[in-house]
Amino acid sequence: MAVGGFAFLLRYLAPLWSAVVALGAVLFNVLVLPRFGGKKLWREAETARGGSWGIILYPVRVLLLILVFHRRLEVAAAVWGVHPLGDGMASRPGMALGRTKLPWNRKKSWMGSFAYVLFGTAGAAGLLLWTAPGRYQIAFAVIAGLATALLGAAIESIPQELDDNISVPLLAGLLLFCILLTEGRWEA
Repeated sequence: MAVGGFAFLLRYLAPLWSAVVALGAVLFNVLVLPRFGGKKLWREAETARGGSWGIILYPVRVLLLILVFHRRLEVAAAVWGVHPLGDGMASRPGMALGRTKLPWNRKKSWMGSFAYVLFGTAGAAGLLLWTAPGRYQIAFAVIAGLATALLGAAIESIPQELDDNISVPLLAGLLLFCILLTEGRWEA
């Protein structure tokens, strides 16, 4: 989750430098991290198969968001905030209080999904307002963040073959981008 804090830098970095930093993170996670203790971050199943796609796909996701939304870095930042906060915070309440499982995915719970939406909304709205200061009203940012987090939680809950490090940010990013296109029409 802490790595999501780097999304706050997108306010200060131009698209090119944002992409360069994200590419550096990809290379670091592929070439350096496994050699210097990164394997301790692997889950049991990842250790058994000898690698962690999540550690590699996380910075790839950030790089893709920056490349796709280079003209609207607030979209990349906000979507970047949804997954680490939403997914990261969903696991604790999901495991501790998640007795009622989702009917379509017994590995996920309603409580975990609720936590994902709550914290994902906060991450998206906060980064949207931070990265594009003065551009969006708070209420609009919260509603846009809520829609983005709801979609992220829905995608996260679907049993699928595609890694959620790719599916969640790209689909949620497209939704947020479309919502931001309507921003001027929300004013009274």
